[in-house]
Amino acid sequence: MVRGILRNPERPYPLPLDKVPSNITYASADLNSVNQLKEVCKGADALFLLTATDPNQVEYEINVIDAARQNGVRRIVKLSAPIVMAPKV
Repeated sequence: MVRGILRNPERPYPLPLDKVPSNITYASADLNSVNQLKEVCKGADALFLLTATDPNQVEYEINVIDAARQNGVRRIVKLSAPIVMAPKV
């Protein structure tokens, strides 16, 4: 199973969420909340970390890594790009 964490699941995405494969699920979490992140990381073996450039980016990434570590996530892949958000629709 693959789970994507979205800040705002109501926002339009390039691939409509009802069109994704059935083995992919989505959850909503606030990157400021380690407790919410811990909840969505439960049961994960690995994590891909992609965050948009933001003044709080480092804090967000630390929160995700802390939540993953507290849930026993064994692998984290950090990807970096200038833009990870979809263009405005």
